Amino acid sequence: MTELTPKLTELNKLLANFDKQIFEEPNFFQIAGFPHYENVASNVLKFFLDPSNKHSLGSILIESIFETCVKASVLNADELFLENPTKLGVSREINTGNGRLDILIESDTWIMAIENKVRAQLVNDLNDYSNYLASISKGRKTFKLVLSITRENPDHTSGFKNITYKDLIETIESKLQNISIENSDESLILFKHFIKNMKNQFSVTLSDDAIHFLTENSEKIDALYCLNSKFDNYLKSKLEDIKSIIEINHPSLNKIETYVEDIWYCLIYETHLGQYDFKTECILSKNGEITFSICCKKIGDKTYSAQENLEHLKKLDIAKNYDLMQTTSEKIALKERLKITDSSKNIADQFAAYCEQVQIMNLSQ
Repeated sequence: MTELTPKLTELNKLLANFDKQIFEEPNFFQIAGFPHYENVASNVLKFFLDPSNKHSLGSILIESIFETCVKASVLNADELFLENPTKLGVSREINTGNGRLDILIESDTWIMAIENKVRAQLVNDLNDYSNYLASISKGRKTFKLVLSITRENPDHTSGFKNITYKDLIETIESKLQNISIENSDESLILFKHFIKNMKNQFSVTLSDDAIHFLTENSEKIDALYCLNSKFDNYLKSKLEDIKSIIEINHPSLNKIETYVEDIWYCLIYETHLGQYDFKTECILSKNGEITFSICCKKIGDKTYSAQENLEHLKKLDIAKNYDLMQTTSEKIALKERLKITDSSKNIADQFAAYCEQVQIMNLSQ
């Protein structure tokens, strides 16, 4: 084990002391390690948006969204009425052609698109989403929303409007005060944990204990913050190094792109194989692990489920020696025996070999 420098030893003691502090009781999402993951938040929203699911909120969430839109002048008051809101279809990760819409809600008379933003920037092709919605609306009224932690300014040509979690939660909490649900109701407990977790994303309240800890350790915390910023820059630089090595040593893989989201630093390679589109990723995580993932769909079709992608992945020789895991509803990943401290060349060669196997995969087997 590498010996820590005196400065790192000092910071390590700070973190050990921090772990012992209890500034507030953690919510379920903090305990699970997913406090700011958009996919997790979208999955929770999907569950509670559908009144037919087994929860005690009924149509409170969808009603709150409409009411928040009216309060924020996103909708007119005469658009507040919902015809039989108990009959809704709610879908996740809808393939729109050039992107993936987070949430789609459908009734007989209206449809609503929700692009969920917790920490990631709003760089989605909202016009593509709008075109897709127009193609499926069939005369139904269309509502298009960006739900976000911070205020956003969606491209006005797309027709998308913005409401914030803060405004939505205020509406939800007001409505919850007026209904009778047992506090022991499991679905309500989960929903309240979700609300608390999302409030943590925009709330600036601190306990006296937290303020005392921060003031007593301000210099060490600044040093830790600077160290974390250097780590971010290290990973971004490593990502570009890996990309450059692949482009030079593996010229057939000429479509490698990079992106950064939350704690993930990713290389993406997309290719066409017969009737199929493949997207493969190399994900460098700040926890030190590296994973390779695959997502496949038939051209013009929906994205395959994780089980279908697992069948495709089993055809890759490179997959036979690795543990497989499901990372999203449609994505399968290989847990690589690589670490972010490995050389950029080693990571580049491994990912290139993976992508090249995808290129020649025989889907007729």
